[in-house]
Amino acid sequence: MADITEIIEESAVQLEIVETGGGQIEVVEGNSTLIEIVETTLESSDLNIAFQTNTVVVESVPDNINIDISIDPSTTIETTTTTNVIEITENQVIFQTGSIFQTINNTIVEGNNGSSNISFQTSSNSDSTLLSNLIIKDFSNDVSINVNEGVLELIFGNPTLPTISDISVSGFNTNRFNLVTDSYTLNPQFNLNGTTFIKGMLSSSTEGITTFNENDSITITPDNFSTYAVGSHIFTINIIAQLADNSLITISSNKTLTLNKLNPLNPTITNVVYDVTSNAYRDTQSEIEEGATGNVTWLLAGGLPNGNNGWVPSNPELNSFNLTLTVNAVGNITTGNIEQYWNSSTNNNPQLFYTGTISRTWTRVRSLRFGTSISTSFNENQLQDLTNWQGTIKYGFNTESEIESLTLSFSPNTTTGEYLYIVYDSSLSNINTLINQLSLQNEITAFNSPEIVGNYKVYRTTTPKDGSNYQHKITFV
Repeated sequence: MADITEIIEESAVQLEIVETGGGQIEVVEGNSTLIEIVETTLESSDLNIAFQTNTVVVESVPDNINIDISIDPSTTIETTTTTNVIEITENQVIFQTGSIFQTINNTIVEGNNGSSNISFQTSSNSDSTLLSNLIIKDFSNDVSINVNEGVLELIFGNPTLPTISDISVSGFNTNRFNLVTDSYTLNPQFNLNGTTFIKGMLSSSTEGITTFNENDSITITPDNFSTYAVGSHIFTINIIAQLADNSLITISSNKTLTLNKLNPLNPTITNVVYDVTSNAYRDTQSEIEEGATGNVTWLLAGGLPNGNNGWVPSNPELNSFNLTLTVNAVGNITTGNIEQYWNSSTNNNPQLFYTGTISRTWTRVRSLRFGTSISTSFNENQLQDLTNWQGTIKYGFNTESEIESLTLSFSPNTTTGEYLYIVYDSSLSNINTLINQLSLQNEITAFNSPEIVGNYKVYRTTTPKDGSNYQHKITFV
């Protein structure tokens, strides 16, 4: 295609193309198909000028005349009409004058001053409108303007940004040592919010791992990512998205996966058998009555490793202990600490050790005693002699609330009469009221002030009572 260097409007009904090195072409009015060529020839049927010429003169005014200039050197086009419209499809027009010229980039050039108008559409189905002035009224302060090398960019508001809500994890076993392999899946949870997904990347705290697509999850196994199939890790998800303004943004989120190897289960004491005086014990509270003698036997059930590929028993596995415990008249009974030893073997670096322990202690208690006797007093040994107590021993009832829940019955000898006795742990409070359940009278004044005998608090009536049946309930201060 020729290079057009000049368009000159000279006279009526004439288009003149001036080109250096060529001759002259004339289109004569009244015969639109006749072209006069000076110094060369041209087929009149195609109007394709294939040689260097100097001037093309159009002397007619019919519409739809197309002239295709294929000469490479620069060419001058002259027009002598102000009524016709000529569309120039040459992309190298340097200077234009004369009638209206419309170029293929939709920039309209009109008049003789070379000014251009810009047309715009507010929607795809609306008519084009010439833009004469641009006014921006921004009441929300969200419009920005950028001008770069003649390009005007208007930005209204801010593009919607994508967000990452979480990185869900399935199959990650926290109960393992740091050299035990595992397989698990990471599933990024994100909302593009109308943006376009470009790329997803998974990395650890030290290096990149892999990329993923929009709906992908990442499965970690010993085969594909062996480094991350063992131990604890911090993963980072990076997502690159394209915003509505075509800019790119990267959003990130971290996920920490931490191992928490559980300790082995402690050993347990089982099959406890009591062989003590008068069966004076309460197993659920690990209590044995003071004064009872005999023995207690038991068995040990070892603890469990608490997970596969985990703890292994050490050698020796247990410390020494006695499965038969002697029960004396006084003093607590205990198994002592039974220890079970474990280690992580080759499942962890560094190797770990753990000691599981269990113990059980039976407390000696002084339960409520009540009854009748002709004796005026008892010493501690007599009170501890469970088989010779003349009355009732409520084994296991040794707190104030437990004693207050009982009704005490007395049946003194009808012939000689007997003292009424109430004996309990000396650490408890004094009796506040002793209500006769028949008369509903408080009969605490019928008893002497309490006497402390060893670890016992002893109440006795001031005088022997006859053979009547007495029933009382106690309240403490």
